[in-house]
Amino acid sequence: MLAIAVSVGRAVWARGQRSVTETGCLERDAASRVPIFKLVTKTASGTAVYRLTAASAIDFAPEVGHVVEVTGALTERDPNRPQDEAVISVRSMRKIADRCP
Repeated sequence: MLAIAVSVGRAVWARGQRSVTETGCLERDAASRVPIFKLVTKTASGTAVYRLTAASAIDFAPEVGHVVEVTGALTERDPNRPQDEAVISVRSMRKIADRCP
């Protein structure tokens, strides 16, 4: 089941690095043997999925299935590898809602 939340994304360019804030449903990739967390957002043109990475201080696991807002550095998807997702290196995360819609 794929849960989708409304994206409230903001992008800010600072010192040559793209910083973003995105809101969406936090999911764990069930097909992966190692924990891979993803943020699923709804956009004007469909759905966007971001793979999330973070320092050990941020624990994604307790927030799986919740709507969260993450802020971090965005690494765009390589156009030569369309199967890869864009990656957000999360600096901060906060819960917005207890359940994804």
